[in-house]
Amino acid sequence: YGKQKTAESMGELAIEAARVTKSKKLENPIFVAPENLWGDLYGAHPQDLKNIVTDARSKMVDFMTKDEVEINGEMRKNPYLKDAQKTFGKNISDSRAKKIAEDHVKATFDIAHANIWRKYFKGSDKQFKEWMGSEVDKLTKDGIIGHVHVSDNFGYNDEHLPPGYGNAPIKEFLTHMKKSGFKKEFIVEPAHHDIESLQYGFRHLETPVYRIANQT
Repeated sequence: YGKQKTAESMGELAIEAARVTKSKKLENPIFVAPENLWGDLYGAHPQDLKNIVTDARSKMVDFMTKDEVEINGEMRKNPYLKDAQKTFGKNISDSRAKKIAEDHVKATFDIAHANIWRKYFKGSDKQFKEWMGSEVDKLTKDGIIGHVHVSDNFGYNDEHLPPGYGNAPIKEFLTHMKKSGFKKEFIVEPAHHDIESLQYGFRHLETPVYRIANQT
């Protein structure tokens, strides 16, 4: 039931994101981006995250193309079809609807959250990094990741350490994302919000530190 409601809610919100994107003539599409969690919660495993996104995309396609859709476990008249037609016109093809859904439903991938799978992983650190690399590779090839969070931990809790303080495979992750063609921003989330945490994080990422407006 939770998975079904998640897909329905995200599909509905993604239609609104598409409408706003088109009405405001935005160059970069607004997209809905659920974040991978951690531990034994659904959505923590990379495959769970992919399923959440693909289910929501499928539901959005239904909302854009079908006269009747399943909502709350019942087939009913599609309440979102008129809004979708106002935005994209009538008789939207399945192929076009799928492309629209891919633009407006993606995922936020937090490498530190993913690193917490270490405590469940039966293997060496090298094997864990290889496994994580293969999972991220699947997500990027399927166009799932649209937003990235970067922080660090030791694989047991979400401490939000500055990058480089823990053992999350951050460099490997960022190298892969760069090679994959990902060109959006990387959001760094250190826990202790002081200048040293930023300096250590940027030093680890080999990135210069810039002044932003008048904020220190």
